[in-house]
Amino acid sequence: MEGDSEVLRARLDRIRKAIEERPLWLGEERLNITITMGAAEYAEGDTVIEWINKADKKLYAGKASGKNTVVV
Repeated sequence: MEGDSEVLRARLDRIRKAIEERPLWLGEERLNITITMGAAEYAEGDTVIEWINKADKKLYAGKASGKNTVVV
């Protein structure tokens, strides 16, 4: 369902933002962390490998678009 994709995107985006907003400190050095996530809904008949490949394509699409994003 399309609404499920938007709910998933919103949840993953909250995680992404929480990570982005909390720096990692190594002694006196501040590291800003960002993440890119790709997620795909399972379609009936998909094998696990096909499902993972769909999510992987979304991940790389996000990285190609500039990183620090969520693609569903």
